[in-house]
Amino acid sequence: MRTTVLLLTVLDAAFAVETITRVVDVTSIIPSEPEPTRNDGAVYTSSMLSKVWEGVNVQRANVTEVVEPTGLSEMELQEPAKNLPKIEAQGEQKLPSQFMWGWASSAYQVEGAVREDGRGPSVADMFFHRQLLDNNPNSTGDVAANHYYLYKQDAVRLRDFGIPTYAMSISWSRIFPFGNGTVNEEGLRHYVDEIDYLVSLGIQPVVSLTHFDMPQTLQDWYGGWANRKVIEFFVQYAEVVFNVLGSKVNTWFTIDEPTLYCETAHAGGDSVMVYRCVHNSLIAHGLAVEKFRKLVPNGRISIKQSWAYAEPFSNSTEDQKAAQRYMDFTAGWMSKPLFGSECEYPQSIIDTVGHSLPAFSKREAQLVQQSVDFYAWDGYSGTVAKAPNDMEECIHDRNHELWPLCVETGPRLLDAGADIGAAGDVYPVRNTPIQFRKGLNWIREKYQPKEIVIAGFGFSEPEESKRTPAQALTDDMRCDYFAQNLEALLKAVTEDNVNVTGALAWAATDAFEWAHGYETRFGLQYTDFHNYRRFFKNSAFVFRNFFHDFVSE
Repeated sequence: MRTTVLLLTVLDAAFAVETITRVVDVTSIIPSEPEPTRNDGAVYTSSMLSKVWEGVNVQRANVTEVVEPTGLSEMELQEPAKNLPKIEAQGEQKLPSQFMWGWASSAYQVEGAVREDGRGPSVADMFFHRQLLDNNPNSTGDVAANHYYLYKQDAVRLRDFGIPTYAMSISWSRIFPFGNGTVNEEGLRHYVDEIDYLVSLGIQPVVSLTHFDMPQTLQDWYGGWANRKVIEFFVQYAEVVFNVLGSKVNTWFTIDEPTLYCETAHAGGDSVMVYRCVHNSLIAHGLAVEKFRKLVPNGRISIKQSWAYAEPFSNSTEDQKAAQRYMDFTAGWMSKPLFGSECEYPQSIIDTVGHSLPAFSKREAQLVQQSVDFYAWDGYSGTVAKAPNDMEECIHDRNHELWPLCVETGPRLLDAGADIGAAGDVYPVRNTPIQFRKGLNWIREKYQPKEIVIAGFGFSEPEESKRTPAQALTDDMRCDYFAQNLEALLKAVTEDNVNVTGALAWAATDAFEWAHGYETRFGLQYTDFHNYRRFFKNSAFVFRNFFHDFVSE
């Protein structure tokens, strides 16, 4: 996704613009009240919140109250008439009975209601309004899938269809509208209600504290994750959430895909800021987990990593080195500090970035290395890596177009014949089950985690948004993606002895897919964005039936 290849799975390089990356020197600004100002322990008011939202014309859904659910009809639950891909077991291949499986989403991409019940703006809100709204009025997450008001119906659909786990994220700016200071009790109450409802239906909630939606004020006042002060605010936020929801949720993620977020937020700018952003995210994660151990002693927690397993473009020594370098700069970037024998970055990153790369203090190293209960991998797709002719020169030249990765990857290589799988609607998503299995083995061999959870994987069919709802339900390419990747997962567990203990599919329903808006669809359920009804796609049956067949009783 990027210099790291899975970028367009959820975001686009076009995100790298002034509104997300700017760092404001507030010491030279003395605003007049009621303009909210940088204040580490502020008590904020509703008038201040209105000021922050000023000039943002938020769209609202027609439905603005929580809807009471209705059960599903037999017709909705009926297996498709079409023969679907089915995996045939070899011998006694089974996943363990406690295997965690289900569907996933994220707050900004499904909730909508962005200005309701005291929520503050996030960087995602302000980016899409400031940069894209004039060009396309449907290019914001203002309404998204309206899950904020439809969460009960969505939960009943999961229960009736037989999906035991729902992975979601919490909107940081719903709890702390300004990122720090005053807690928004109404926002907190919403998540208590939603999680209580999931539990009442027998659905296991899995929760991420943040998914690409930092409060905008923390970006404006402090520069976001590039400023260590934001670490403190994240830990305060985490502590509040753990206190209230810790007894209700067993499995947690602190931050989703920090490398992807940081590369996107600082694309086109100083690359040093990217490394500082990731570094501070890791420290914030470690400190939040320290709170978690005290407040949720029986829970388990990790941080999501997103990377693509890289095959060398050819069998040449140079391309094999390039693939290894690619893995260092994508997977190793966070994995080595978290799982390595010492809390430090891969040597190739150190040699390339040099003194600009932050270092962990002794206490920070201890926090980070003791901070994960399992390896959480978002493994959407594989990729290829090729050594440029001047790789050594690139490594020592910060002005080189490929620095600091200094590896060729991406569409040019795929167009040149490195076709490793069927292409999805957006680069770089491809159906690459062989690389999926290799990626799982790579994690085990390189870092030996106690267990691995596939925290996100999924597929977007080409031009799916142009189909009628009835046509979109027949998603053959997505069916193949899940059938083949789940078979690869099964073989990794039963033949390769990789301890994979969970798999969460992206996404529970079609939603707002960042720079691709509503044009790209990843859902196992179709969302009609005119009336917000959901319909199960054929891939939903493929995914569910696999686990019904292969999870031990």
